[in-house]
Amino acid sequence: MRRALPLLAAALTVGAAVFWGSWLRWDAFDDAYITFRAAVNLAHGNGPVFNVGERVESATSPLWVLLLAGSELARIGPVAASMPLALIFSAGAAAIAAVCALELGGTLAAVLTALVLALLPAWSGWICTGMEVALAGFFISAAALAAIRGKPTAAGLLLAAAAMSRPEAVAIFPALLLALPRPRWPRFLACALSPLLLLLLARRAYFGEWVPNTYVAKRQGLGLTAVARGLKYTGLFALANVALVAATAHAAVRKTALRTLALACIGFAAAVAWDGGDHFPLARLLSPILPLGCAVLGAELAILPRRWIAIPAAVALTFAVPKACHVLDLADGLYELGSQALFTRKARELLPGLRELPQGRIATITIGFIGFETGRNILDLVGLADAHIARTPHFAGGAPGHDHTDVDYVLAQRPEYALFVPQLSDAPLSTGDEAAWLESLDSFLRAARLLQADPRFRAAYEPLDYMTADNRHLRIWQLRH
Repeated sequence: MRRALPLLAAALTVGAAVFWGSWLRWDAFDDAYITFRAAVNLAHGNGPVFNVGERVESATSPLWVLLLAGSELARIGPVAASMPLALIFSAGAAAIAAVCALELGGTLAAVLTALVLALLPAWSGWICTGMEVALAGFFISAAALAAIRGKPTAAGLLLAAAAMSRPEAVAIFPALLLALPRPRWPRFLACALSPLLLLLLARRAYFGEWVPNTYVAKRQGLGLTAVARGLKYTGLFALANVALVAATAHAAVRKTALRTLALACIGFAAAVAWDGGDHFPLARLLSPILPLGCAVLGAELAILPRRWIAIPAAVALTFAVPKACHVLDLADGLYELGSQALFTRKARELLPGLRELPQGRIATITIGFIGFETGRNILDLVGLADAHIARTPHFAGGAPGHDHTDVDYVLAQRPEYALFVPQLSDAPLSTGDEAAWLESLDSFLRAARLLQADPRFRAAYEPLDYMTADNRHLRIWQLRH
């Protein structure tokens, strides 16, 4: 029975992930296509970049890029490979979490871990999106398990892999170090720091920067403003997952191996708060730590005096109590998750029209899917894939990663096209219609809105209307010649 529990946890997580993947129609999110394009370029000898010839690190997960580049070399392709790879890593993360709970809290702890983890959309809902959540969750969980088992070499190497999957994983380093006996610290330090130092030097040599461009765009220059935003981000997650937080806080002060898992969760959450969070629903940046968090919760509930109430208590504390307090609006989070997949589907409808346009650079905010599928050079209006715009001042009211713009710079670049509305319309859009649509999504699309409203842009570009075979319309601006 005990040996089957990790398999049960893996099966439940995969089942939940397949359910959400089917609900999302297996559409990877637009941001995932940024990583896919970097992987394809790497596989074809052009470096892990978004635009060939521009050494800008626009992908946050080097290890995910490397794995997907391998799938391109194997002629599978990153889009096709991302889903099965994510399912494999999510199954591994769930199994490891169950093993941790089993070793630290017994059979009941492992069962609770498996159930709660599978029931959390903040974990299972993110697996089949093309993002690196499952990869990071696997290596974070594996590193923690190696540490509590006293294996410094494995813990160090797995920690390095976790940090190459999500940079916030560096913050679990102190928890793992303290879990090991002092005589084993040198080996752990060597195994953890050597790969990360090599990555750092390689990044500096190739990109000319010590940190990814995405970090610059989202965090650099914000100071305490980012911390305040990050504390709100993690605080809302904590209120919506009060059982996980309470269990983690209690375990963190106990003198047991369970404290290692709790401190790892706290360290990771602190790093996310420092980064400032992001705009995705269901606390995407905190998702990789949920397998360990659920292991802590399972172990804590398993020691209740009356164990028979543990399962209903886990369900109530995780879902019913926050819902009753109007803290967790799961429906809104799931709606936003579905909107991200819908966004990809709508962008896919643009491809016939975009492919018929003469070759040229496209300025847009929705760079992922369009850049990957068209193969064109893309000018990223918010700077995730543009080093100059990423370093412009943040403007107030913008979503994280969407709060940069430089109209003068974009006009000086003279891209052949500008795409502001990344979907088809039933009737031709006027300039006023387009402006109203951009205003409705101002926190995400203000860079496009400011460019479209600039008189110099309207003097240099003219709007084109392309009608598709099903009588819908694509509006795009073309540079006047």
